[in-house]
Amino acid sequence: MRRNFLWEGNIKDHKFHLVKWAKVTQPKSQGGLGIKDLAAHNKSMMMKWLWRYGTEDFGLWKEVIKAKQGELTHWSTKVSADAYGVGVWKRISKLWPDFAGNVTFGVFSFFLFISS
Repeated sequence: MRRNFLWEGNIKDHKFHLVKWAKVTQPKSQGGLGIKDLAAHNKSMMMKWLWRYGTEDFGLWKEVIKAKQGELTHWSTKVSADAYGVGVWKRISKLWPDFAGNVTFGVFSFFLFISS
């Protein structure tokens, strides 16, 4: 349904865009159509796995990744040169430069206050 609305034409002819993609993905409050940018959403979900890799200490999924890829640091794995068998994590790990450039690491003190 989205496709039919956003693109004009038929199967035999070349289809052309009726609306710019930037306008389509803008929130309705800003004059857009409010349709989620699936490429950006997919990228954020893959980066979530990078976050989980660095913050979770235990998990079968993490042990499998470490065994297949090898661990470079606590936050990242080695980059695989294999052409098979590691496709999903290989694609996720390619996002590491973007992820690391947008994350701030620091040491924080936390206090626990208990009131009675």
